[in-house]
Amino acid sequence: MLTSLVLDALFPKFCLRCNQPGVYWCAACLQATVLTPRQLCIGCGAASFFGETCKRCRSTTALHGMIAALEYEQPAVRRALWALKFHGVAELHESLARLLIAQLEQTLPSSLGAFAAVVPIPLHRRRLRERGFNQAELLATRVG
Repeated sequence: MLTSLVLDALFPKFCLRCNQPGVYWCAACLQATVLTPRQLCIGCGAASFFGETCKRCRSTTALHGMIAALEYEQPAVRRALWALKFHGVAELHESLARLLIAQLEQTLPSSLGAFAAVVPIPLHRRRLRERGFNQAELLATRVG
């Protein structure tokens, strides 16, 4: 508790989108963040239902598909991912996980939900030591 107060005094939090003090992503900005409107094949970038890898690209990748929750071009998204990965702001995983959950609920058909999995990408030992956490594992654990 005291550590948190000292850290907040030395390194105050501001919303990454509107600069509101006290939080990294305020509720209004989190609600206003645009989810990715369409999913693409990870091999060729063609439009794809549910983020599935198209038939042409299946021989070039082991992944059957991937769903992107957010567009990296959004400044707040870019700042959040940068802060999470390179500045040790692990608490941002909560907001990012909420956005990922919203995208999964919007994109995946309910019948597929039982078979879908969010799998973290392994992090190199050196990076794990530097950061103190695996950001992909934090997100995957929160999403379930």
